[in-house]
Amino acid sequence: MTSINLKEMMIPKYEKGMHYTDYFIKLMRVASTRGKMKEILQGEYMNLMPGYSLNDKGGKVRNILSDEQKLMEAENNRTLAELVMAMSCGRLTKIVGRVKSEAFPNGCAYTALQLLRKKIGKISATDEVSLKAAFESDEKLGENINPSKYIDKLIDIKDELFEKYDYVKTERDIVDQVLKVLTKDYEWTRQRIQQAKRRREPIDLIDFQDELQDTSDELKA
Repeated sequence: MTSINLKEMMIPKYEKGMHYTDYFIKLMRVASTRGKMKEILQGEYMNLMPGYSLNDKGGKVRNILSDEQKLMEAENNRTLAELVMAMSCGRLTKIVGRVKSEAFPNGCAYTALQLLRKKIGKISATDEVSLKAAFESDEKLGENINPSKYIDKLIDIKDELFEKYDYVKTERDIVDQVLKVLTKDYEWTRQRIQQAKRRREPIDLIDFQDELQDTSDELKA
């Protein structure tokens, strides 16, 4: 009978449609066999990492890491790399891989896991018709609606339509829908994306989302 070396168990793959709680249980079961991985994913090292100081130009500079903190950072980096590889969905791979924090400015496994929890399974619409109607709404976004979060909602609906009804909506459909309901506050972004479409250039949905988020933050400032 072949024995399993628990120390070599990899982070489990996230399968599309899997409930977050089910995935979290599997993840923590493996993490508990992998040195300090469980502590990393539970955020226990966040407050133990170095703070920041201001340089002569007033910019933030991270303080020097101790040997122990270097080990913590290495463990975080290894955990995050495996978490990214465990994502079966390309969009989740991008999102998880880009998450950072002040504790781990090059990528943070704990923050990535928290974001993953928020991204999995938000939509509770009851049928195909209501899902399509929600996706294709003509109503302009109100002042209190963040376009970046609206994209999250459209992605959730797209995934739900495919998983339940094999109905395909694409990222290009999401871009077109957002352009349709954006207000004049985002006119510069709308024109830039429309020009890219006319030139048949690829449009990165995450970059589009980040740009909308930046504009939203500026409007609130």
